[in-house]
Amino acid sequence: MASAEAVVHNWSIQQLEDARLRWEDLHPQFPDLVCCALTPFGLTGPHRHWRGEEITVANAGGWTYLSPGTSTEADRPPLKASGHQADLQTGATGAIATLAAVYRARKSGQGEQIDVAGQAVIGCMLEASLPRFTYSGEVADRFGTKGLNPWGLYACQDGLIFLMVAEEDQWERLVELMGNPDWAQLEIFAKMGDRFLNADALDIFMDEWVAGWTVDELFHEAQKRRICMAPVLETSDLVDNEHLKARGFLAQQNVAGQTLTVPGPPYRLSGGGWAIRRDAPKLGEHQDEVRAECQALSAGTIPPTQAETTPAARPLEGIRVLDLSWVWAGPYCTLQLAHLGADVVKVESASRSDLGRRLPIYAPDAPRDLDSSGYFNQWGQGKRSLALDLAHEEAIDLLKRLIADCDVLTENFASGVMDRLGLGWEVLKEINPRLIMASISGYGHTGPWASYSAYGPATPPISGLSAVSGYVGGDPQEVGLALGDPASGLTAAVGICAALISREQTGQGQHIEISLWEATSVLTGEAWLHHALRNESLPRMGNRDIQMVPHGCYATQEEGSWISIACANDSEWQALCSVFSPGLADDPRFRTAEERKAHEDELDRLLTEWVANQSRWP
Repeated sequence: MASAEAVVHNWSIQQLEDARLRWEDLHPQFPDLVCCALTPFGLTGPHRHWRGEEITVANAGGWTYLSPGTSTEADRPPLKASGHQADLQTGATGAIATLAAVYRARKSGQGEQIDVAGQAVIGCMLEASLPRFTYSGEVADRFGTKGLNPWGLYACQDGLIFLMVAEEDQWERLVELMGNPDWAQLEIFAKMGDRFLNADALDIFMDEWVAGWTVDELFHEAQKRRICMAPVLETSDLVDNEHLKARGFLAQQNVAGQTLTVPGPPYRLSGGGWAIRRDAPKLGEHQDEVRAECQALSAGTIPPTQAETTPAARPLEGIRVLDLSWVWAGPYCTLQLAHLGADVVKVESASRSDLGRRLPIYAPDAPRDLDSSGYFNQWGQGKRSLALDLAHEEAIDLLKRLIADCDVLTENFASGVMDRLGLGWEVLKEINPRLIMASISGYGHTGPWASYSAYGPATPPISGLSAVSGYVGGDPQEVGLALGDPASGLTAAVGICAALISREQTGQGQHIEISLWEATSVLTGEAWLHHALRNESLPRMGNRDIQMVPHGCYATQEEGSWISIACANDSEWQALCSVFSPGLADDPRFRTAEERKAHEDELDRLLTEWVANQSRWP
């Protein structure tokens, strides 16, 4: 630790106490050390000692209650997205805070304790669900119709495609692509609100029309008109995808003696820096090397240092961010920076106000105006606003003067828009060589699909996540969140904080480019490796796990109420039996994880019957 700038762990409070590695133990010895704890429920609060696996965090944070999206099967349990999506977003959040704290520690010599609770991270990612509840008392769930229609997974001749229409001009272009059918002119489909109220009827027409296309043909024809469609791809499709190849997203990794294609960079830095520098290490591979480093550092004990007592400023205070982004991905990025102390100035205009301002989430009796939407208020916290219409040359000149005096600029315009405005990277870096510019787009600014349109909900289908998320024996599913938006927002914030540290060493800023598609694709490592090593797709397992048994969601006696149960080892299984059915602890069918896996259907049946007679909280 004497040689480290940061320590990252997911130890329990008890483990930290036993090892004397709590913050209060470390800070007096290493006052400039940054210590980041990643736990299910945090290091404080009444639930700080609770255990939790991935499924626990996804449920406790509220995600699975929303998944699968647009479900029509009330008897099906909430569905966890495949893999470790909650854990990965918790890790990304920890990376942002850790990098920001290291940035500050290098300047001030003052370390920081960072306490990241997975439950809180997921609770922050629930789109409009929390504002809808706090503003109007509405409880979002996985059932029913989305506010934007048409929306969903539709069957083509040879597979599934995702379609969503977010704006009226997109609906008009879709109607044109469909050949202006008579039914599309009906008043019941005239406006967004009409299509919401008549979504069932709309889906009948959409199903019939989509069924006449192949996935590939419809995807490209729709994207030519900037209509958001995305194919439901398997991992095997990604490994050979022309766009990902052209962008250099596909990387090579040595795994078990084989060279495999794996997800590559979640962001691109104009100054370079991202690379797979070594293969995943074998257990204890660098033991001697690290021990030698430790011995060279100190032959004795490290004397304690008086810790700082003055409250520290937030890590990014003094950093100014010019935020040209809108809706969710970009604003979610700059929200993280604002919470960490940056001065975030949001630039927009009445003629092009943030779509989030126009989403109808209002408190009772609140005015229905651009300043009252709960959706915008959620992602606009901690920021300042500048009304500037970039259609005017004077506004561009003013913006350039602001850019000369800021540290970071974020934008998520369509590819090529910033260049057409005269605000491309080559121009801006001349105005301010220390500028860090983060550009977020659906498919990135290079590659044959650079002009294609994407929203966050479209990225789980095209990244392969929908293909591996679903009930056992069932179809691919939406994962309940527009995951590409927060995932790319967090990815951008990680890149910005890393670039701030780099700038202190080089004096130069850089351009960071983030694709919603790639920021989601890097989250599906299990599916990539399963395909690469076995030459088959990872099966849809519902809420089950490859090793842990039991592992699932079970309905309690309260209607619509579920709990998740996960036993990571035999001792946890024994503990569950003491509550559930003590006799099962000695049942030869369930004694070990291997035996429980072999009899998982029977075990799930027994647990389903037992939980159905229990109240959720006791």
